[in-house]
Amino acid sequence: MNKNTVIGLTKKLTQGLSLDESQSKSLQYYLTKELPAVLAKNPQILSHLLYQKEPRHNAIAEQGLIGRILQYPQTVLPECTGMTKEYFYLQEYAMLFEAIQFLADNNKTVNVDVVASVLGEDKIAEYGGRHWIESLCVTGEGSKDLIDQVVKAYKLRELWKHSNQVLQDLHKCDLNDADALLEKFKAKLDIEDATRDNMSDSKSLAKLMSAEFDKTLNRIEQGIIYPGHLFPIKRMNQLTGGAENGMLIIKAARPGMGKTADAICEMLYSAMELNEVDVFFSLEMPKIKLLLRMFFIRKRVKKYDWDNGLQNNHFRNLFMDFLDEVEKSKIFIDDTPGITWRHIRDKCLKIKNKHGKIDRVFIDYLQLMSSIEGQNREQQISAISRNLKGLAKELDCPITALSQLSRAVESRGGSKRPQLSDLRESGAIEQDADIVEFLYRPEYYDFYEDDDGTSLRGVLEKIIAKNREGALESLKVFFDAEYTAIRELDERPDGYINETHKAKMRQENGFTEINDDPFLPEI
Repeated sequence: MNKNTVIGLTKKLTQGLSLDESQSKSLQYYLTKELPAVLAKNPQILSHLLYQKEPRHNAIAEQGLIGRILQYPQTVLPECTGMTKEYFYLQEYAMLFEAIQFLADNNKTVNVDVVASVLGEDKIAEYGGRHWIESLCVTGEGSKDLIDQVVKAYKLRELWKHSNQVLQDLHKCDLNDADALLEKFKAKLDIEDATRDNMSDSKSLAKLMSAEFDKTLNRIEQGIIYPGHLFPIKRMNQLTGGAENGMLIIKAARPGMGKTADAICEMLYSAMELNEVDVFFSLEMPKIKLLLRMFFIRKRVKKYDWDNGLQNNHFRNLFMDFLDEVEKSKIFIDDTPGITWRHIRDKCLKIKNKHGKIDRVFIDYLQLMSSIEGQNREQQISAISRNLKGLAKELDCPITALSQLSRAVESRGGSKRPQLSDLRESGAIEQDADIVEFLYRPEYYDFYEDDDGTSLRGVLEKIIAKNREGALESLKVFFDAEYTAIRELDERPDGYINETHKAKMRQENGFTEINDDPFLPEI
C-alpha cells in the first residue's frame, strides 16, 4: 500500500466516514504487517512520529562544506579524512560527497564539471542540475568550522538512532537480558570520531622530544633511576625500566605456577611501599580470599596458623597491623565475575577522577572477562586484549593482565618451558602486549637440579618473552610456597640448597675447617 492511499484512508476515518471491506482489510494489513517491518528497519521514523522533529542536522554547514571542497579540494579534502557520506544527513550532499570521494580515491580531478559528469544528469536534475552544484561554491565559513558542525550533528544522529534501538530492545527484553542490553548500549554509544587528527608535524615532534628530554633529565636529577613504576624484583626493573604508563603487561602461566601470587606481591609493593594507587580486578577469587592472601604474604603468616592460631596474641597483633596498613593504603579490589573491559574502564575512571591518578591496574585473569565483540572466543579475546591496551593509554598507567596458557605446554616434552605460541586462544595477546612474562617452576615438573647440579627447589623463573623496551631474559626468583609469595632468590633459605651445590660453594669460597662451614647450624 502506498503512502497516499494510507493517508487517504486515515483521513476518512478521522472524518467519521466508513471504509468498505476491501479498504478496511488493506489498512489493517498495513498497520499490523507492513508498518512494523518498516519501523524495525528504520527506528528513527518512530522517533520522528513521537517527537515531530527531524534528526539533528545542519543543512547550511553541509552545503558550505561541499562548496568548500569543490572550490579547494586539495586543501579541504585532507581535513575530511575519515568522513563518509553518512556524515551528511541531506541526501543531495551525501550524494555529492560520495562522488567527490570516488574521484579523490582514484586520483581524479575534483571540480564541478567532473562531479556532475560522474553523477549524471538524471541524478542531479531534480536539484537544479550543474548550475545547482555551481551555486554551492560560495565564500563562507572556514572548512574546519564546517567539518566540526557536520561531525557533531552526525554524532547526535547516531546517539538518537542507537537510543531508539535500545528503546525497542527494552520493550522486548526480560530481566535476564538487562546486563547484556546495558553492555550493548554502551558499545553503541562509543561513537568513534574518525576525523580526529593525531598527526604531528616536524615542529610538534621536535617540541614533544624536547619535553621528553626535560622530563627524563628532571627524573635523573631527583635520583629516580627507572622511568616506570617499580617491580619488587630488582632485576625486573633493570630489564624493563619498570612498568611504564600506557603499557599492557601480560603475565602468563599454567595453573599452579604463581600468577596470582606474583600479581599480589607487585600490588603490595606498589601500594604499601611506594604509596601508589592500585586497582585489582579479581575475576576468579572472592575479595576476602584475596585479602587473606595479601595478609599471609605481607606478614609471613602460614594459612595453618591463621586457621588454628588466632588465639595467639602474636598473630592477632600481626593482623591488626595489616588492617591498619590496608586502611592507610590506596588499594581498590573488585571481584565482579565475568566483568567486561568497559566496566573496568568505568570503575577505573571513577577512581582516577577521585584520586587524580591510577598507578597500577591488575586483572586476574584475562580469559574470565566477558565480551560482546566477536563471533567466537578467539575473536572476543582479541577484542579484550586490544581494548585493554587502549585503556592503558587512556588511563595513563600500566595494566597487568594475567593469562592462562594452553595445554600444549603439558604435552610437550623436555623442560616444558612456555613460549609465545602457548598464549591461550589468541595471538593478538602477543601483538598487543608491551611485555609478555611467563612464570615457570621447574620442580612443578619434577626437575630439581639444573645441568650444573644447582638446586631448583623453590625456584621460579620469570621468562621475559617479549619486551618492547629492552632485552629478553630469564631471571630466577624464590617461590616461597609456605606463604605463596614471590621474593628475591637470595631470600631462599639454606634448606632449599642441595648437598651438591653446598659442596660446590664450599670449594669456591675456600672453606676448609668445619667451623667455617656456613651451612652447618650454629651450636
